Amino acid sequence: MNLPWGRFWSDRKKKAPERFRRRLGIESLETRELLSASVSELPQPEYSAAVAVSQESVSDSDLVVQTTAATTKTKLLAPKSISKGVVATPSTLTVRWSAPTSTDGVTGYEITIRNSKTKAVVGTETVAKDETLSCKFVNLDPKTKYEILITSFGDSDTTDNSKATLKVNATTAAFPNVSIKAVKPGLTSTDVIITDKDKALPFVNGKTVKTYTIQYAPKATSINWDTAQSEEVPVGTAGDSSKGTIAWTIAGLQPGTSYTFRVIATYTEGMGESAKTLTSAAKTSTFKTAVLPAPTISKASYTVVDGEFGLFTTCKQTKTDLFQSGTVTYSLYFSTSTAKSGLIPNARHIGEDLSGTAATFSMKPVAMKTIGELLGDTSSDKPVLLGMKVIYLQLVAEYSDGNGVTAKIYSKVAKLTLPKWYVPV
Repeated sequence: MNLPWGRFWSDRKKKAPERFRRRLGIESLETRELLSASVSELPQPEYSAAVAVSQESVSDSDLVVQTTAATTKTKLLAPKSISKGVVATPSTLTVRWSAPTSTDGVTGYEITIRNSKTKAVVGTETVAKDETLSCKFVNLDPKTKYEILITSFGDSDTTDNSKATLKVNATTAAFPNVSIKAVKPGLTSTDVIITDKDKALPFVNGKTVKTYTIQYAPKATSINWDTAQSEEVPVGTAGDSSKGTIAWTIAGLQPGTSYTFRVIATYTEGMGESAKTLTSAAKTSTFKTAVLPAPTISKASYTVVDGEFGLFTTCKQTKTDLFQSGTVTYSLYFSTSTAKSGLIPNARHIGEDLSGTAATFSMKPVAMKTIGELLGDTSSDKPVLLGMKVIYLQLVAEYSDGNGVTAKIYSKVAKLTLPKWYVPV
């Protein structure tokens, strides 16, 4: 039998009201049994925890609020570079800088210098911010590249630890920048010009001294400079400051000799035991002293000497100005043979020597009899000169400066024809 849906549903509720309600889970909503259950009736956990609760009463006035304030540290700024901030000498570097845009937190600067190539620290200095912003490093190597780091610093409790550094690259000056050159070499001396391209003549300024030492030796493939002759140029020697030159005279040289020479510049930085001395030699150079000028027998003629037939010679000498610091002695020689250079073979010294520096002079006349005796005449029966047609004459000049420097030079050989009518007696 078919029933209407509403009636069917109503009959079903009447027949199984409890089962229907449990199935829908609404019994607790109607009875409110779940909400009225006590805590003791609820399921208990398998663990427990004790909780202490303070029973003290606290008034509003007793409340204290604790806060942790965040500390803000000042970030330092790096120093600033300035134009021409570095002054270099061969052994020093002086660096200058300006303060950063803001000096908040800056109490000073740390300056570190290190070798650019090896990074080895050479020195460290500190400068307070209210002091002159410059620092000088001494005892450095010439012509070496360095890095200079200028770092701002402050109180570590209030400033940022990050670096604020100015980096400066600098190179010490080349030392020395000098050269030497001979001018107007004389017979036993020469003037030399020392040229310092930095125009730093020898000077004493209380801390710095620069001197020059000239070394020289006869030219050779290899020179031992430890045994070479040397002269010190005194500090303060006058020079041409506009050209950076000093003139100096080297004496005691051998005439006609080639010399190799150099100048050593010595630069001393500082005073006392801590002074730093640097030395360096310029490139070597060479010059040749003037050659002793040879005399000339300008004329040989015959004359009468103490009633006897004799020989008379007139001579010339050039460049006599070279003998201002010494004297020349002339000696006359003769021989029956000749030579192209040096003293003629089998030469015999005749007459008296003559000293002087005159441009023209005459040797004392010599008797022909004396010449014959020097040739070995022992008998008038057969004179050595009998039948001889010519003899040869030569003048020898010997120079001495009075200080141990001597030199000899020979004239060209002069030919003297004996007269046909001459018969030795």
